[in-house]
Amino acid sequence: MKDITKSGSRLAAAICGASIVFMLALMNSANAATIMNLTKPCGLFILGDIEPGDDLSFHDAVITSIRFSGITHCGSFTHVYVYSRGGDVRTAMKIGKQIRELKVATEGPDTRTIIGNRTERAAKCQLGIAKVAYDFSTNQGDSRCICASACFMIWAAGVQREGDAILIHRPYFDPTEYKNLSAPQAEVAYQELVDESQHYLVAMGVSSSIITHMFSVDSGHAEFLTDDELKSMAMLPYFAELLNAKCGPTSTAQDEAYIHQCYKDIAANKRVVGNCEPPGYQQRSDDSAKCRGTAWSKIIDDAAVQYVHDYGK
Repeated sequence: MKDITKSGSRLAAAICGASIVFMLALMNSANAATIMNLTKPCGLFILGDIEPGDDLSFHDAVITSIRFSGITHCGSFTHVYVYSRGGDVRTAMKIGKQIRELKVATEGPDTRTIIGNRTERAAKCQLGIAKVAYDFSTNQGDSRCICASACFMIWAAGVQREGDAILIHRPYFDPTEYKNLSAPQAEVAYQELVDESQHYLVAMGVSSSIITHMFSVDSGHAEFLTDDELKSMAMLPYFAELLNAKCGPTSTAQDEAYIHQCYKDIAANKRVVGNCEPPGYQQRSDDSAKCRGTAWSKIIDDAAVQYVHDYGK
């Protein structure tokens, strides 16, 4: 991917060394990302601000996980848990490309399991066997328990994305450098940044509407992904259809019709309130979940072999 701070264009001298920042300013102290390989739950954890070089630390953690997965009894690690208020966008994209090659899920902070009402915006983060929380309205708790700005670029790389405390805004240059550009220089530099970011997000399967939403939010603010946006990003369509092909869908049209008719009959007093679960549904669901877990583990194992080939030991 083209590095615009090292471009051969006439802007190179003007913006050389300028940092591309993608950070939600929640606190003044810096927290460089810590990348942990934990076994409860099995996965890699990215915690704190994303800084240049973190992609190399992530690589080392992945190789360690691949090498010692049998010893830790994890088997294939399936998730990358990412909790960060943002940081260096290019490093985030480098991490994201590795995650996509690994075919694992990403998980950000979650609010629904802690309060049930997302509008109150209190999030929890799973850190191994420990949990931390952050309240957005009061700024109380661990402010790393968030996935904002450049963290979104990492979160978007999962073949499945979980968590709902995901905030977005457009990236920006370090003001100390960017303010010295002329308006034409700033326009060209920023357009290159837009093109670079959009190319990455499209490759990650992010819809044009979400990309437009992200770039519409001023860098001094941040907005949560909406419920509809989160739903649209739950799993990559190709990956969902691959699992469906291997294991069948988790529910069928007949199941949906049965449930719809059941609730319709209850509303019409033709049936007493009770269980509307279709006959045999639980067994089919359990069988599908087991098959999907096995199929996904095989996909991840194959991806790990390719990752070692592409990124080295």
